[in-house]
Amino acid sequence: MRQSPQQVFWQPLTLLLLGLDAFFAAPLLLFPHQFIAWLVALTSGLFLLGIASYALITRWLVLRQPIPSRADYLVVLGAQVTPTGPSPVLTRRLNTAFDYYHQQPFPPKLILSGGQGTGEPTSEATAMAAVALAHHMPQEQLLLEDQSTSTQENFSRSAQLIKTAWRGPHTPTVVVATSDYHLLRSRYWAYRTDLQVTVIGAPTTITSLFHAMTRELLALTWQLKFFCFGIWSSTLLITWFLIG
Repeated sequence: MRQSPQQVFWQPLTLLLLGLDAFFAAPLLLFPHQFIAWLVALTSGLFLLGIASYALITRWLVLRQPIPSRADYLVVLGAQVTPTGPSPVLTRRLNTAFDYYHQQPFPPKLILSGGQGTGEPTSEATAMAAVALAHHMPQEQLLLEDQSTSTQENFSRSAQLIKTAWRGPHTPTVVVATSDYHLLRSRYWAYRTDLQVTVIGAPTTITSLFHAMTRELLALTWQLKFFCFGIWSSTLLITWFLIG
């Protein structure tokens, strides 16, 4: 079976990052009694290991996550809106969502989630709705969530919309469309919001990937700061004990 560009891309990226882990760990192996070399190797190695783990999990989500054949709700997470309309990132998210939407035998409700950020001429939800209507999406299928300013709020406010609108006898099937680099953090906030979802990822261009990955890793590190600090400090103490 032929792999998609997304599937082909994330595997070599993961291998490259794991190779860089070994490169930055070299000072520790070659100079085990030099504190500065050890500290640099440990910090750099943990940071790159975090990026490699992030890329590996993202690849797994792209390759292995089963996509439901039918959804009750399709949530599109917002991204930057420029004076000329949705940014390329947001356009790719919309295209991915529309592709999935048109595959459904019974079209799901489309939740467009995103408030108005600094410098944006309108809310992300409103901009997405304009594109959806231009693609002949029925207006009655659109639900706008135009207050959120973060991924956390995207999920909490969208979950509230679903809870208010859903009248079915079973738990609704929810699919979330975002960017591939954003899959891991989206799954994290879906879990924190107690919302059962499947997340599908729009492809990211090579030119914007490094910035996007760095931002995502920093955001995850901040959200899990106590956990990450615990790992770093524990590793520091154990290594110091072993070589001290």
